[in-house]
Amino acid sequence: MLVAACAAAALPPLSGFASEWLLLQALLAAWRVGDLAFQILALAIAAVAALAAALGAAAMVRMFGLAFLGRPRTPRAAGAQEMAGTARLALVIPVVLTVLIGLLPGPMLDLAGDALRLLTRHDMAGRAGFAGVAAGDGAAGYAPLGVAALLALAGAAVLWIVRRGAAPGVARGPAWDCGFAAPPAHLPFGDPRTQPSSAGFAQPIARMLGQPMLGVHEAVDMPEPGDGRAARVVARFRDPTIPLLLTPLARARDALSAWLDRLRNLSIRQTLMLPFATLVALLVLVSWLESRG
Repeated sequence: MLVAACAAAALPPLSGFASEWLLLQALLAAWRVGDLAFQILALAIAAVAALAAALGAAAMVRMFGLAFLGRPRTPRAAGAQEMAGTARLALVIPVVLTVLIGLLPGPMLDLAGDALRLLTRHDMAGRAGFAGVAAGDGAAGYAPLGVAALLALAGAAVLWIVRRGAAPGVARGPAWDCGFAAPPAHLPFGDPRTQPSSAGFAQPIARMLGQPMLGVHEAVDMPEPGDGRAARVVARFRDPTIPLLLTPLARARDALSAWLDRLRNLSIRQTLMLPFATLVALLVLVSWLESRG
């Protein structure tokens, strides 16, 4: 799961990084196009792509941290056990493929060379090699094997420095306990107030991007003096995609479903006319295409 999360976050040298690197290189090279409108559009798309990459990485960190690094929140989670060898092998195979494709993106691109040639009318020769890939103009290249070696050296150096400077003895604890002490006996799953939650993890991002985009509004529900209730922070937001996109799509779906539902009430004669009318329409289309060719 950690390998899959890192690949989804487009971290090198896994499979998700090469494609995102090529996309960003193509967007950054758009300034060479003479059309100013296209350059501005490419710049906006590059900013959106960078923002999407950052949010994707943050989402993967949240998902893995909350699911695997915190204290168990339920008795069922506390009793979780590793799967058997066969089930674990089913997870090892895609992990190996994810790492292999990330280390050797060039051969994977070569497999799609014919399709890319039909789409772009350009040959992939010289842009995808066994050890790496290059941008379209050849000004930038990505060598995943070298990046993996550098990351391995950096990780080994950090591990050596941490172990060399660590105090004697080993103390183990939950990775995401936020520095709080161990929970008391009556809270075997930890104090919920010390457990990072998805809402709390997303709060900085919501405050940074939510105000202009989602209309996020936060308010403190403070009880009256003498009231023993705890204060609550209430956060509300408005998703603009619901009225602008999802609601019209839902209405179009309902209208299409109502129109298609009328087909059930057709007579046998009308039902037999449907394939005949379809055949006539296809013949007319073929005739029109041949006349234009």
